Amino acid sequence: MNEENERDLIMEDEKVSLGQKIKWYITKPSRFFEEFKKNPKILIHFIIITILSAVTAVIAGTKTDEITNQALEGLSGEQLEATQNIVGIFSSPAFLILGTILMLTLTYLISAFFRYIFTKLFKGQGKFKEMFAIVIVSSYPVVIAGVIQSLFSNPSADATTMDSILSVVNIWSIWQLVLLIVGIKVLFNISMKKSALINIGIFLVTTLFVVGSAIINNNLSNMVQ
Repeated sequence: MNEENERDLIMEDEKVSLGQKIKWYITKPSRFFEEFKKNPKILIHFIIITILSAVTAVIAGTKTDEITNQALEGLSGEQLEATQNIVGIFSSPAFLILGTILMLTLTYLISAFFRYIFTKLFKGQGKFKEMFAIVIVSSYPVVIAGVIQSLFSNPSADATTMDSILSVVNIWSIWQLVLLIVGIKVLFNISMKKSALINIGIFLVTTLFVVGSAIINNNLSNMVQ
């Protein structure tokens, strides 16, 4: 037994610090999920993810408001007031935060549901609650990247097909994919090969859907022009 393994065994009997968990999350995801398996908390991680996602939505909403205000310059009178009231409701922080909570909940439930079904087909051992927890805690890289990207994004720029591809296939989504594979392998006691098959399959389907939708949207926009 090497010195590193001895340290890991000693730490199993001690309370693991937050810093150590973050270190494992980045460098040893299997060790992180082994610790996470002992007490897979959902609420605290969902709250953190929601706050980060809400920050992203508010930043993006602020930038969109500037573009919207420019577009409304040609209106006047009651038409301008009515449009501003409608835009104000949908761009308000309260609406954005509520929408973020609902969208996150729906997205994570759907993601966890399909992964849970396929994992059970491979004789995985675990409950839906644990799959939901894995999906949530694995999304930190993508959510944090979203906050950073929202600070530098330009919502007025036309999105290309390549932009759509890079929105789902990037270093952050690949990191999330690795966490999902390892997390399901550890918490549901299936092989790494089976977990990879499930998650890579869902990842490819999602990517094809996003890219296909972008291509159709671009074609329709060109037809209108």
